[in-house]
Amino acid sequence: MSEMEEKAKMILEHELWFADSLALKILERPTLSVWMILIPVVFIYYFYRYKKFAEGKRDFAGNYMISRRQALAKAVEFVNGDNKADVSGIPANIGLDGDTKSCYAELLFLLYDHYIRLLKSSGATYRDLVKGAYGSSGEFTIFLNKLTGIEGRLNDSFRQSDPSDDYSAVISSIMEYSKMIRRTTIEKIYPAV
Repeated sequence: MSEMEEKAKMILEHELWFADSLALKILERPTLSVWMILIPVVFIYYFYRYKKFAEGKRDFAGNYMISRRQALAKAVEFVNGDNKADVSGIPANIGLDGDTKSCYAELLFLLYDHYIRLLKSSGATYRDLVKGAYGSSGEFTIFLNKLTGIEGRLNDSFRQSDPSDDYSAVISSIMEYSKMIRRTTIEKIYPAV
């Protein structure tokens, strides 16, 4: 595996970790209690609910990763010498319009630029790539704050004129937990001395 493929793999693994971590926070995981084991019918129901949870987690992470995979693929092409590789055509191919299209384009461009920075930096771990690309925790925090802001605007653009409480609650949870996981990421990459 080439050095570029290794870096892309590290980046993708980090994004998958983030998507899985976020899914675990926002999806309700069924709990197993001792009495469920003693009653077979209830135990079967638990496994049914757990299977639904696992499918929901997989689907959430898969959908979350679509834009990240696309932006990373284009960034790898660019860093490998294809100066025409960019993400500008992606939003037009998925049927978005108005604010949603512009927010999605902004998200893709931010991710694309971030991945290019990571791919051009050197290091043996994702942590090393981030430190090489951003230097200080402040610079990396600025990127993550921009990312969170764009994701918030994108989520708001999907909201219908009559937003349901369920949609608002889910989006609020996603945003809250995204911020929390990102703060933890910053602390792991740039531990306080």
